[in-house]
This record gives sequence, C-alpha cells and structure tokens, in this order.
Amino acid sequence: MAQTVPDPLVSESGIPDPLLPPGGDNTGQIGTDAVRWAEIRGVEVEAGDLSLRSLDGSKHWKLVEGDETIEAYNVKTGQRFALAMIPMESP
Repeated sequence: MAQTVPDPLVSESGIPDPLLPPGGDNTGQIGTDAVRWAEIRGVEVEAGDLSLRSLDGSKHWKLVEGDETIEAYNVKTGQRFALAMIPMESP
C-alpha cells in the first residue's frame, strides 16, 4: 500500500494553513534548484540578504543591507557597488 505524504500547506482538516513555519529558526527551504515557485506575492515580504539568479540558475548578484547603504555584490566578479539612495519628496 502506498504511503501518502501530508501536504504541508493544508491542515489536517483540509483547510489551507495560513502559517508555514520551518522546523526551527533559520532552517528549511521552499522549493529547490530544480523545482521552483513561479511567483511569490505578498503585501510585505521580509528577507535577509537577497540573491538574484539568472534563468540558467547561476547566482550573479546579491543585495545586502548595510548601515547607510544597500550594496549590490557581483558574486561572479567579486565587485561591490553601493546603490544610490536619493531622498524623494513626499507626494
């Protein structure tokens, strides 16, 4: 008899679970290099450093928040860039 694996996004009652907690702090992943989510949408998304990958899966850029700047780091070449943060007037 085949064993079924529970869907982590659905509670035992069959209702979608609004929380998808990891097994512990700073653990777990959603998706893999071979099987990825097409889009992730949210009202507010909090993240640590942000890595950008090209369509072939190679990682070329990483965005890192500094004290005064946001840095763009080219993983392939090792170059670092500070993104210009220009204040804008409020509407």
